[in-house]
Parts: sequence; C-alpha cells; structure tokens
Amino acid sequence: MRFGGDITKKQKKELDWSGMNAAYNETHDVIGVRGGHMENSAILPMASMKCGYPLKKYKAVVFAVLGIAWMSVSYKYTLNGEGVCDVSAKPIVPIIGLGIERKLNKKVGVLAEVTLPIKRMSKITVGGIEHRIRVGKTSLKLLMSVALQNMPAGLDAK
Repeated sequence: MRFGGDITKKQKKELDWSGMNAAYNETHDVIGVRGGHMENSAILPMASMKCGYPLKKYKAVVFAVLGIAWMSVSYKYTLNGEGVCDVSAKPIVPIIGLGIERKLNKKVGVLAEVTLPIKRMSKITVGGIEHRIRVGKTSLKLLMSVALQNMPAGLDAK
C-alpha cells in the first residue's frame, strides 16, 4: 500500500453552461451570455496498491495499480458576467493503472506509470438542481530511483 499524491498544474477552463452542465442550462430560461469557469486542484491525494510480475530477463517489473484519489473541482456559473451559482465537489474516485519499473544498474532505476480514473462524473445537488461535474485526471508518471550507497542498519536485504 502506498500513500502519496500528484502535484500538477492547476487546470482552469472557461466554458458555457451547456459545456459545464447541460441539465443546468436546460432548466434555466434566461436571456443573456451564459458563461462559466471550471477549476480543479493542483494537489491530488492518492492511496494505491501495486501488484507486479518480474521480468528477470529485462531486469524489470510490470505492475498493475488499483487505488483511490481525492479529486477537487469547482464550477462557477455566470450570466452576463455576474456570478449566479457556485458548485464544488470533492469526490473520492477509484483509479486503475499500469506501469513498468526497470533497474539500469545496482543503484539506478526508472519507472513509468499511467493511471486512469474509473468514475469520471460526480453528482451534487445545489439549489434543488442536480449538477454533473466531470472529475478525474489521467496521470502519467516518469520517475527515477537511486539506491542509498550505504543502507541503514536493519534495512539491507539479506
């Protein structure tokens, strides 16, 4: 089990109501410019488990990832530039992924991993209207590992 997270660039988009939530757009019969702003968090806390299979010939391990991520998304609806509704969701989303880790030598290794959200929509009711908010980020990680030169006592493999 591993606990951690991803730190990414905060995603911001300017959308109209139909692009944000078609149901919200259809339930409001108003005249004007229907705009909005979507923003998600730059920090994505995660908990996951990896299960792998060694490929000794290639000094590598292929693995699958199963876990959960805590997403954070907010939508701000505007009409003629004035705010009319704010909706925030912080769902826990299941994720799956695949990866490969390879040792380059005794001390250095590289890892590539891609994770995908299983659930991409979150429903939240605000003002008697159900909002469907898109959540979930596809994540690609490329990492390098370096082993300690002298392992601390008790941690070395025997």
